[in-house]
Amino acid sequence: MCRQISEGCVNRGCGHYTQTAVHAIADCQSSRCRLSTSHLPSCRAPSCRCNSTYGPDIERTTHTLPGLCQQCFNSPTPHIY
Repeated sequence: MCRQISEGCVNRGCGHYTQTAVHAIADCQSSRCRLSTSHLPSCRAPSCRCNSTYGPDIERTTHTLPGLCQQCFNSPTPHIY
């Protein structure tokens, strides 16, 4: 499964990572992944059953912010660490 290489910040209050940019794609080199350069051109919809979603991001933290992320800040039950 291919993965996005992203950068972002971590909020100290909740520990959540907020993506700010995607810089590259880590190619899994699998012929069973539609997102890979190794996916066979002859394998097409509707018969293609290959993976078509990215795996978990490879996260590069660029900075840390105090407090909660925006989602937790707006939540009635934030995840506070």
